[in-house]
Amino acid sequence: MANKYKVCGSLLKHNEVVSYIKQYPQKKKVLDYLYGFEHEKSAKAMMINELENDISIIDSAIQVVPLEFREGVLMHFTYALSYDDTKFKYASRSTWDKWRKRFLDEVIKMRGEKEYCDILFGLINA
Repeated sequence: MANKYKVCGSLLKHNEVVSYIKQYPQKKKVLDYLYGFEHEKSAKAMMINELENDISIIDSAIQVVPLEFREGVLMHFTYALSYDDTKFKYASRSTWDKWRKRFLDEVIKMRGEKEYCDILFGLINA
């Protein structure tokens, strides 16, 4: 039986993507902070561009999740909130797992790592 917590067959890749998603709230705060200053320096402009890209990926990837599950899926990753919390009792654990997995897969695809995962998954299952 495959481990449902592995992304593209790799627990290391799973942890990397989860860490990327967990940084979402902090990245939004930093971006808002940086917008408050003039960004004439190229390093600051590059940082703003990278943050905008990362935030855009998460904002776009969450669109594959139905509206009623988006907040819960994001909170699960960003605040390590358990689906057993009473706030999320309106759906079964398997439903939450399905949307969590689709969201992770979409983040990987949007980060441009799908080909890497396909190759890695093929090597692991060979």
